[in-house]
Amino acid sequence: MRKSKKVIGLVDTSILLHTIRQAKKSGNFAEELISYLRALKLATGVDEVYCIGDNGFSTYRKNIYPDYKGQRAETHRKLEPTEKLRLEAMRDFNKNLYRFNDVFFYRSISGVECDDVIGILYNELTSEGYDVLALSQDKDFYTAIKAQDLFDIKTGKGYNVETKLKGLSQTKFKMFLTLNGDAIDFIIGFTGEKTALILVNNFKTFKAMQDFDIDNVLDLEGVTTKNKHHIVKALNAIKEDVGLKKIKLNWELISIFTNRSKLTEKQEREFEKLKQDLLSWKPNKDISDDLELYLYEIGEAELMEDLEWGI
Repeated sequence: MRKSKKVIGLVDTSILLHTIRQAKKSGNFAEELISYLRALKLATGVDEVYCIGDNGFSTYRKNIYPDYKGQRAETHRKLEPTEKLRLEAMRDFNKNLYRFNDVFFYRSISGVECDDVIGILYNELTSEGYDVLALSQDKDFYTAIKAQDLFDIKTGKGYNVETKLKGLSQTKFKMFLTLNGDAIDFIIGFTGEKTALILVNNFKTFKAMQDFDIDNVLDLEGVTTKNKHHIVKALNAIKEDVGLKKIKLNWELISIFTNRSKLTEKQEREFEKLKQDLLSWKPNKDISDDLELYLYEIGEAELMEDLEWGI
């Protein structure tokens, strides 16, 4: 890394909490989260870790695509009773993360996804001379952040370019996600992963796909008589006007923000305050009465002395 004012670790707290929830059917979120944050700080060598969270689904994407993340509620309804209780416990804990501000920084912005907050922060802070790492496991971060500045909280290493990012450049990766879609966010793609990879490895742009003579499809690298019909089907869909509109929509839906242009005035004010709070934040060795009371309420009072050491 280049020499800078400070090395900042931006933690995707939403992903981290879900990782904790899925790893254990019981246990304490506070203890697990603290352990994770300490391990991440040690593994990455950042000066501080700053937790960024979600505050509801993205209003921006919902406005342009009402079905965005439309199947998550249905997925959660299908969870086993113990898993549902664990999910609710995680959500309750998430609502109270602000209480830990003496120990670690936590903020969110109303109606803006965690990914986008981190994307904007990364863009602005790096331009101001800070070294920044995004700590997550969400592959979508590669649409906004350089591969070398991504740290996978699941593997404990940097993002694997060959496997996780398919060995693609950022632009090619965005093309791949646009074509493949995202089942988790209910973004419907044009084709499956293998076909999407063949297309992005053969064409530089979607316009080139649209202009391509399908009669020559077997001339494309990776195309065989066995998978030919998948390639032809995808290319025909791209050539249609509705296909081009869908490309533009998917491209926007999978792209993490890198600037404030899509924020409302209220969100812009919240973001500016979040950024200034982040740059001025320092851990406080004196744990607040509010945090002490909360730890007693959730049955984790034994963490008090440990938390005075910080992260």
